[in-house]
Amino acid sequence: MKKKLIESKISNFIKDKLGIDLSDRIHMVTNQYELPIVFDRIISSKVLNQYLNRYGPMYVFEGKKNMYLGQPRKNEWFVIDKRDYEVSEFDVMKDLSIEMLGLSLNDLVSEYINETNKKNMNYVITESQLERLSQEIELSDSFYGSVEETNFVVGDLLTEAEYKGRKVTLNKPFLTPNGPKKRSVYVKNEKGNVVKVNFGDPNMRIKAYSPKHRKSFRARHNCDNPGPKDSARFWSCRQW
Repeated sequence: MKKKLIESKISNFIKDKLGIDLSDRIHMVTNQYELPIVFDRIISSKVLNQYLNRYGPMYVFEGKKNMYLGQPRKNEWFVIDKRDYEVSEFDVMKDLSIEMLGLSLNDLVSEYINETNKKNMNYVITESQLERLSQEIELSDSFYGSVEETNFVVGDLLTEAEYKGRKVTLNKPFLTPNGPKKRSVYVKNEKGNVVKVNFGDPNMRIKAYSPKHRKSFRARHNCDNPGPKDSARFWSCRQW
């Protein structure tokens, strides 16, 4: 007879008894920039926003052999791996080496993603900012509630600013094929000035889907303390 673990003890049990730490291997995806690059060729930004708008957040699960993107839809989970193959919840649990516990993906999300704290965070934004943000991620009042009551949290508020006489969008990385680096982003520094940050080796292949490469990169660049937002290291670490 299996004994059901209560949520508050799941992570401790997995870590203490099985020696597996999943705290940095389960991530919430609420916008395109939180989606691992390995899934870019599988799901376009437009389709991703449609899924987020219709069903809510998606989640990334990093196994030993594969990476998975899942989303709870009505009464079941839809999950694909980095090869774009549809897989079952059991396949994910097996790759995480916890299939013997009889847990569901809902159990893992409830345990490792602190929804309560996220729902208690609210942004106060202007109507023009809301309009700009809605264009970027296709927010829907019907799903997230009214504008005044929404608890949906976006990682970085997108706002317009002026850089060298032209309007730019802050905190939105973009590819720079002919630039000195792979990507660039406009941000405000500590003095409140808008600056352009270039980051990413154009000759380096991102392997964020690999736990081994991800751990190595984050350790080399001290990504637990990525520095200020106007540094290249800050934005490079966000890719991993």
